[in-house]
Amino acid sequence: DGADHHDNSAHLRFQAIDLNDLDLLESVLSQIAQEQEQHSRGETTHTIIVTEAVLMYLDKGVPTKILQLCMDKFGSNASWIFVDRIRDMQEESSGNDLEASRNVASNYLASIGWQLVDWWIKPGAT
Repeated sequence: DGADHHDNSAHLRFQAIDLNDLDLLESVLSQIAQEQEQHSRGETTHTIIVTEAVLMYLDKGVPTKILQLCMDKFGSNASWIFVDRIRDMQEESSGNDLEASRNVASNYLASIGWQLVDWWIKPGAT
């Protein structure tokens, strides 16, 4: 398409840490944000965060704090892709009502600065 694309593969990062350790997480996120700024060449860098079956096992309150930390560090230049249950999100008794569950999730995420783009619920406890 003729667009000028840069190879950013050297800037990919996979980091293994205890997500319940919020001080360590904040330090790692700050380092990532700083590296992005140094290597951005004046362009906006979009951060994609991926988690699967992680948030539901964290200490109470930690998932919300993690989402807030990521929003604070990356703002609207981030996407969070997750297959998970968020223990901090108060799910209303909606049974299998996809729209009601989506509204609960949307309101929860909006309260900490995120916009819900897509939502699918998985039946069952995990």
